[in-house]
Amino acid sequence: MKLLGGPTQQTYANLFVTAMLAAVGVAAVLLLPSNQSQLGTQKAALTAQQKPTMTPSTRRLIASFGSTQLAALGIRIRVRDTAALESSIMHHYAGVNVHADPHRPIPNVFVDHLPGDFAQVMPVDKRKQLFVQSVLPLVLLVNAKIEAIRGRLQSLAAQQTLSADDQLWIMALQERYGLSRDDAHSGAVRPGAAKKLLLHIDIIPVSLALSQAAAESGWGRSRFARQGNALFGQWTEDGERGLLPLNRDQDKRHFVRAFPNLLASVDSYMRNLNSHPAYHDFRVARAGARQRNLPLNSLFLVGYLSAYSERGHVYIEELRTIIRVNKFSALDNSRLRNQTAI
Repeated sequence: MKLLGGPTQQTYANLFVTAMLAAVGVAAVLLLPSNQSQLGTQKAALTAQQKPTMTPSTRRLIASFGSTQLAALGIRIRVRDTAALESSIMHHYAGVNVHADPHRPIPNVFVDHLPGDFAQVMPVDKRKQLFVQSVLPLVLLVNAKIEAIRGRLQSLAAQQTLSADDQLWIMALQERYGLSRDDAHSGAVRPGAAKKLLLHIDIIPVSLALSQAAAESGWGRSRFARQGNALFGQWTEDGERGLLPLNRDQDKRHFVRAFPNLLASVDSYMRNLNSHPAYHDFRVARAGARQRNLPLNSLFLVGYLSAYSERGHVYIEELRTIIRVNKFSALDNSRLRNQTAI
């Protein structure tokens, strides 16, 4: 079961707490399964009497995502062909072998898109290497953003009262993750709201994200990945926002969701796993591991993603095979070289 696009325009929180606050933004779309109605989100409105003053810092925190600008965080790579991509990757990854030394920091090199000729015939090992080196920093970047947000939420969850700015920030998060508010009528946010959000705002293990990107895009060969920056095969019913599958069944109306860049695809994928009801059990299992101070094990967590594909258990086993064969679990503790800039 693939995923369908939801609301077309919403106010989303730009939630970076450091340089990313102003430097990075990606288009936000709530994605839904094909057999469910469109999930509505509730506007976080404050009453006129209780609405706090909107300070400049709050405006920055609630600013909507715009075009991606990575200059403050690393090097943005935009290439026309695979030869240029390989040359650039080799230059920036000089001396870095992500599998031989997974604890070595990953270069802050962010590939904007896969070149059109990435589907050309090339050695399997070469394709896999280029794909992983292109996607890995993007996964780490979005996870770093999530970790920054989660850290602030953990701090707020321990507080009995929240400032006006903190309440607005949490409201923006609730809207971004499609969460309804049982206290919306009061115009205020309960302290428990931050704790509730922690179930939804947590990282996606690197090994899981890479395995799904590889499976859904054919290691970057798919037309959707090359023409629409769609790494994760997400669906939309909006033809203006997606690409038409060439072999779509006559009774289907979906398109494959396109994105302005690869980073937007990664961000949307992670938010989808963190927000959609179909992946509630995945989030509960992840939270259980957190409570027991256990590492997030992709081989275990992937068992809760059968709703992601119509192939169900077969799809899950395929992902587990990709993780094992390519030793992706060794990359789960990877960090960007310039992590302090995020």
